[in-house]
Amino acid sequence: MEMIVVMLISSIIVTMSYSIYTKIFSLKQKVGDMYGHNYNMVLFNRLLTTDVLQSELIQSDDSGFSFLYKDHEVKYVFDEVLVRKQATITDTLTSLTGCTIEFNYVDTTHHVIKEIRISGQYDGEDVSMVFNKSYGADFLMKLDE
Repeated sequence: MEMIVVMLISSIIVTMSYSIYTKIFSLKQKVGDMYGHNYNMVLFNRLLTTDVLQSELIQSDDSGFSFLYKDHEVKYVFDEVLVRKQATITDTLTSLTGCTIEFNYVDTTHHVIKEIRISGQYDGEDVSMVFNKSYGADFLMKLDE
């Protein structure tokens, strides 16, 4: 009789453990899938933020906008998808649909940008990103010349 009670309790514990294990495993997969799906957007946001903060100048042109550094240039082009090009490296944000890009200029003559607004849909949800560039007084005085 004692052996039957022990077997019954053991089977209940094993069943509960297996149930918990399968739920944790499926939750881990869901979190991993969400992270992988959103990683593209997070990485692109991080790259764009770094370019805004570290570049010396942001200029617009017919195909998109460029970040000018002392020794190189990073170009963002929008043609159905948003693409970041730096030398031989190209990153593409394909999941952002219905993308619109708006600029606020410091100087419209030289196409110098102070604010970039990117909006669109990512995974069926509206996404809006705003990036601001602060220029020093010495740079702004050069533009007035």
